[in-house]
Amino acid sequence: DEYAEPIGKAMALMIKHRYRTLLESDFFIPIPTYANGYNQSKMLCEHIAKFLNENEGTKITVLEPLIKNKDTKLHLLKTRAEREEAVIGMFDSNEQVKLIMGKKITIVDDLLTTGITMSECIKILRNYKPLKIWIYVTCGNV
Repeated sequence: DEYAEPIGKAMALMIKHRYRTLLESDFFIPIPTYANGYNQSKMLCEHIAKFLNENEGTKITVLEPLIKNKDTKLHLLKTRAEREEAVIGMFDSNEQVKLIMGKKITIVDDLLTTGITMSECIKILRNYKPLKIWIYVTCGNV
């Protein structure tokens, strides 16, 4: 959490000054991690939402409608094809996913490397018909 708070605040300020469309979000959704109890994406969501709710008058809620079924070290896989195969079935949804129907959601993650993980999460969430899906990451390499 030492880094999540200042990075989350910086991300919130970027929304405030550059990506104002994200102020319309109903929910911030973190990419889930596997049962280790530490989810940097969730912490970023919480800090961004807290700052925006307190300073911009938004009412953004952090929602966790996704669960991770298996732990795969995608960064250890060499090819894109290996990564695409490994991510199949990695995520599922829980009861909270029903809340996104007709809502504007922003999926938040700390890093976007190939986009494969994000794409898999979007596929699941699209089934529940959110009005809009945005993504917001700290940094990317796509």
